[in-house]
Amino acid sequence: MTDNKTLVLKAFETLFNKRDYEATAKFWSPNYIQHSAHIPPGRDGLFSLVKAAPPEMRYENHVATADGDYVLLHGRFTGNGRPRASSFPVRCSGCTSASTRDGRCSRRFVIGAPF
Repeated sequence: MTDNKTLVLKAFETLFNKRDYEATAKFWSPNYIQHSAHIPPGRDGLFSLVKAAPPEMRYENHVATADGDYVLLHGRFTGNGRPRASSFPVRCSGCTSASTRDGRCSRRFVIGAPF
């Protein structure tokens, strides 16, 4: 059994960096809840956001910790190709709080800040 921190890191790598949507679906619950105003609801909303992003966009994780079903990541997204005036800056650093259930990401809260 994979620990939750490893599961969430693999989910992020598979979705945001590899963009392997078939494999990604195994990591994200069909009942996934997204708690970010700039990301459409559900798993499909998250996947659509990533599909629309430039291929250069990457997630770089810096710190990860877990407590039971809760995982906290601190990292950054780079290379999205949008100007700083947009709602999703070229570089964004922030924290993601993810919950897991039944071996999948089940909900996610994002706190981001441009730098």
